[in-house]
Amino acid sequence: MNILCFGDSNTYGYRPDGTGRFDEKQDGPACFRRNSATDIALSKKDCAAAQLFFRTLFAKAAAD
Repeated sequence: MNILCFGDSNTYGYRPDGTGRFDEKQDGPACFRRNSATDIALSKKDCAAAQLFFRTLFAKAAAD
């Protein structure tokens, strides 16, 4: 099974205490892969500032 994780800072792996970023073995998608009952191929496309990006994009579209 192939799964694409497209997300924000959680997918990116920011630590909630603000001390940096989790490594590839500890981020959200890696936890999902570890706890999956099936063998999966996981691709990750993350955007650490996704909320800001989409908020700006939608504000611009609304103004047009």
